[in-house]
This record gives sequence, C-alpha cells and structure tokens, in this order.
Amino acid sequence: MRFFFANRGVVFNAVFFIYIFTLQWPLLNAVARVMEQGRTNPLVGFVLILVTFAELAGIHLKLPVLNYRIGKREIKRFWLFFIIWVFHIVVNMSLVLFGMSAFGLSPASERLAWIPIGFAFFVVIKELYLLFYFGFKPRIKKGAEPHKLALRELCGDALIFVWSAVAFTVTWVYMAVQTPIRRGNIGYVIAQLAGAAFLFLMMFLPLRLLQFYEDWSLPRTRRQKLWSWLTLLANVIAAMGVMLFNAPRW
Repeated sequence: MRFFFANRGVVFNAVFFIYIFTLQWPLLNAVARVMEQGRTNPLVGFVLILVTFAELAGIHLKLPVLNYRIGKREIKRFWLFFIIWVFHIVVNMSLVLFGMSAFGLSPASERLAWIPIGFAFFVVIKELYLLFYFGFKPRIKKGAEPHKLALRELCGDALIFVWSAVAFTVTWVYMAVQTPIRRGNIGYVIAQLAGAAFLFLMMFLPLRLLQFYEDWSLPRTRRQKLWSWLTLLANVIAAMGVMLFNAPRW
C-alpha cells in the first residue's frame, strides 16, 4: 500500500493500460449498438450520466486531502491546467449527449428536447463550479487521522478512475474507430495524423486532470517521474493504436 500512495499516478496509468485491452470492449459494443443501430439502452444511458456525478464526488473526496498534502506549495502550470479544464467540458458534454441518445432522447426531439438541453446546461454549471472549487483550494483541517484521509483519497481516486475509463471508451475509442487513418499522399496522411493528435489530446488529457494537478504540485524523485512518463506513454501508444490499426470492436 505504501507504494500505491507514493506512486498514485503510476498505478493509475498501469491499471488504465490494462483496461484499454480488456474491460472496455463490452461498453464500446453497447455504445456502438446505440449510436449505429438506433437502439435504446437505458442501462448504458444511466451509466454515462452517473459517471459524471461519480467524478464530481471523487474530486470532492480527493481534492481537499490532496491540497492538505500539498500544503502551502505553489500550484504550478495553472494556465495549462485551465486549458485542460476547457477540454474537460467537451468530454463531459460528450458523455451526456451519448447518454441521452442511449435513452432515446436528442436535442432534435420535438417534445422532449428540453431534457438533453437541460443536462448540457447542467454540465456547463458543473464545470464552472469545479473551476471555482479548484480555485478556492479546499483543504482538510489539521488533526485528521491519516488512515481516514488515505481511505478518503483512495475512494476519490477510484471514482475518478471509473469516470476516466468510461469517458475514454465512449469519446476517444468510439470516435477514433469511426475515423481510421486513410491512405493517400504524404500530405493527406500527415494532415489526418495532426487532426487525430489534436482530438486525442482534447479527449485524453482531461482524464488526467487530477493527476496533472497532483504531479505538478508535489515534489517527486527522478525515478517517480520516469515511471510516470513511461506508463503514461504506454497509455498514449495504446490509445493511438486503437485508431491507427482500427482495432475491432465486435
């Protein structure tokens, strides 16, 4: 357990790498059936909506403890954090829209258009709230029992991981396999890769929002930094490979 608490980011990346090649496929298949075959699947819709609340709960559990560990250290690269947060809005908005589609609802519906629009408005309000929540730097009061703080942060990490995993599958993987790199002259291929890289960053970086916040704020050894980068790179290669090789889904 000591290794986990000292290397949260590395463990997160390693488990996420395993998830990419194993547990994500049933969810991807279910989403594909909803989006491509016009089927409704309330369970999928419920899961996609629920994970947005799970992430919110996870942040509330983890961030005050994390700020307690950070102490009075300066938060570095906040401008970059803000840019990733903007992409974070896009990811959660995509989850909500996919979720509404699974329920058979869309903004084009004549009578029930207000439901997906209402959820989209909720996402915007939620994201603004999170930005202010980070800005106010909530912190656990001194004197709290260490094992309770560790358990609280561990629960927060778990909820955030679940959101990250679902969001990765529904946004990047589903969209990536719809648009594989097509053959053509070198300029055409490079243009496709550049567009894919931008889309990838927009969908992938927000999944690590709390990780980046933690890594940029706490001192780390060279070995910790190396393992963090190596496991993150493994995730990037796996995620890009889904598109480059058009990995089968069903």
